[in-house]
Amino acid sequence: MTNAMNTNEKNNKKEFLLTYTPAKHEGSDNWRGEEFTYHVSVSGNIFHNREENNPVGFYGWDLEDNKGVRRFRWDRVNEIVSLSE
Repeated sequence: MTNAMNTNEKNNKKEFLLTYTPAKHEGSDNWRGEEFTYHVSVSGNIFHNREENNPVGFYGWDLEDNKGVRRFRWDRVNEIVSLSE
């Protein structure tokens, strides 16, 4: 499995609304712990931490803000709502 998300593989992706409390938002520390909602498409690719190489999150394509691929840590996800089957 790779750590990079292949954005050309649209067939296997699912769409979700995701509420998330990031450590950083738009490049600034999220010291208030604000929650944000993202409309994302997810293919199932995961990423690993550097120290122990354990899976800690997943990649999602931001469908609303055209910000490209974002990384989401599982421990910061508050809610996931599926928009596709």
